Formats: sequence, C-alpha cells, structure tokens
Amino acid sequence: MSRTIIIGGGPAGMSAAVEIARAGGDAIIIDSNPRLGGRLARFLSRWSRQCLAQ
Repeated sequence: MSRTIIIGGGPAGMSAAVEIARAGGDAIIIDSNPRLGGRLARFLSRWSRQCLAQ
C-alpha cells in the first residue's frame, strides 16, 4: 500500500487525500494550521460571524 504526504489542508489538499484513499492508498495531510480548510475556512469563519452579527 502506498503512502502519500500532502502539504496543505485546503480544499485541493483534502480533495487529493480523498481521491488517494478511494484508490486504496494512505494519505497524510500536513498543514501549518490546526484546522483543515485553508483560506476557505478562514473566509467562512469571518463570513459566518458577520452574518450572525446582523
């Protein structure tokens, strides 16, 4: 079984990990943030706070 290290836990990195897992491989995601999602997660977090404040 192959192992692949993915640098970056944004949407592209998570998508790559899913495709590798579907193909029968092991994917390890490494990211500098404790949460996955990359810039999209930060945007959604900021956007949801603004929506709740209204």
